[in-house]
Formats: sequence, structure tokens, C-alpha cells
Amino acid sequence: SEIDLRGNKLTGEGAKALGRALVENPGVARSFVAGQNQIGLPDGRGINELCKGLAVQTQLTRLDLSNCQLSGDAVSPICTVIRGAPLKHLDLRWNPLPPLAATKFLEAVRTLRSAPLVELNMEGCRQDDHVLAQIGRLLKENHYLKHDAAPTVLTKSSHLDFGRDTDAEPYLTERIAARENEFERKIAHMAEIVQRYRAELEQLRDEKRDRLALIRQRTKALTQMTLDSNEAGSDLDIVAKQSKEDLGKLKRQKEELDSTNEALRQELRQRVHALHQLVVG
Repeated sequence: SEIDLRGNKLTGEGAKALGRALVENPGVARSFVAGQNQIGLPDGRGINELCKGLAVQTQLTRLDLSNCQLSGDAVSPICTVIRGAPLKHLDLRWNPLPPLAATKFLEAVRTLRSAPLVELNMEGCRQDDHVLAQIGRLLKENHYLKHDAAPTVLTKSSHLDFGRDTDAEPYLTERIAARENEFERKIAHMAEIVQRYRAELEQLRDEKRDRLALIRQRTKALTQMTLDSNEAGSDLDIVAKQSKEDLGKLKRQKEELDSTNEALRQELRQRVHALHQLVVG
């Protein structure tokens, strides 16, 4: 059967319970997909128990543990699954695995004799290129190894091809199409963010324009009051004093406006920088 638990907020505690259930039911899973969870948190005990259950699955051909917060504690348990289950496709993308993880996986692959492993996806795991290439050569006959040797965007041709496998090609085509759809969704989301930022910027400009118009209006009124005070004669001192107070208030308002505008500019810069980081990532 196919077990799909992706994006279910599964943590280490849930993984332990799931692992115990799999141990009691060997051979129940052909495909196990648990990407986009938090199996590696809060510690490595969850992935350890889960892999014990996966290792005894005699029909398990596909395992997806991508983006599950897996770290150093997950390396040995995953090696146990590589040696124990008849995996064809293993997806470990976007996990903060230690630099020596690929070396451990290389040792596990070396123990395989007739296992049908054809794909190991370690994109985003920042592993050594040389070790990954060795894993690729050891994958027995039809091998695909995906990884990111540098922080660049993975494309359709960004994998090392060690032969052709007609069984694997539909799976890889499906994975590529899924990544393209994900990329298109991210582009649409970023376009919405840019449009929202533009609207907010225009609103800030309108507010600044209105405040400046109000300051000009009050300044004009103050000027007129000063002229009238000169004509008032005996009331000149009183009006001048009031005018001085009003002018002081206007200056303070202008300073507050300048301070507010500067804060808005800083916030806009931060949002643009965050958007830039999102596009680059």
C-alpha cells in the first residue's frame, strides 16, 4: 500500500508510534511519503524508531523524507533502511544533514548486492561532490543521483545520469513536473507580494502628500494671522505670542512627520530586502 503523510506536522513523537506500528506489520508499505514534516524534532529518537519499522518493509520501493528537519541522528537509521528495504527511490532533499552523511550512505550502498536502488535525491543537503559521484557509480545499473554542489537552482539536467531506466523515467518526469508547478506557485506568490508592496507604497505617498498640504495650509493661515496682527496695533504682542506657539507646534508636527516618513522608508527597505532574499532562495 501507499502511505502518504506529507505536510501533516508529524514530529518525532508521532514518528516513534508509527515506527512501532510498522515493525508489527512488515511488508505493509510499498511507498512511504512523509516529506514536509518535523520528524527530526525535538531529537533523533523519532527517526530512529521510524527507520526500524521501515527497514523491515519487504516491499518498500519508495521512501520520501524530504524537508523533515533530519540531522546527524538520522544518518545511521537511514543507512539501516538502505540495507534492509528494497528501495528504488530515496528522497532526502532539504534536510540539514552533516557533511559526512554522504560518506555513510556510500558505505551503505557498497553493501548492496542486488538491491534495485536507482535514485538518491540529496538536493539541498550540501554534501561533497566527490562522494556523491562515488555513490552514483556504485548504484548498480541504472542510477540517478541528484544533489546541489553549489547554491544554484536545480534544473531538469542537474542530475548525474548513469544509464537509462524506463521504470524510473516516469517517476522522474513526475518529480520534475511537480517542481515546475511548485516554482510557478512561488513566482505567483512573489508577484502578489510585489503588488501589495506597491499598493502600500502608493498609500504612503498619498498620506505624505496630504500631510504636506495640511502643513502648507496652516503655514498660510499663520502668515495671514501675522499680517493681521500687524494691523491690530495694540493686539500685536498677543497675536505674535500665539503665532510663535502655533509655529512651534507646526515645527514639531513636521519633525514627527519626517520621523514617521523615515521609519516607513526603513520598513519598506526591509520588506524589499526580504523579497529579494525570497527570490534568490
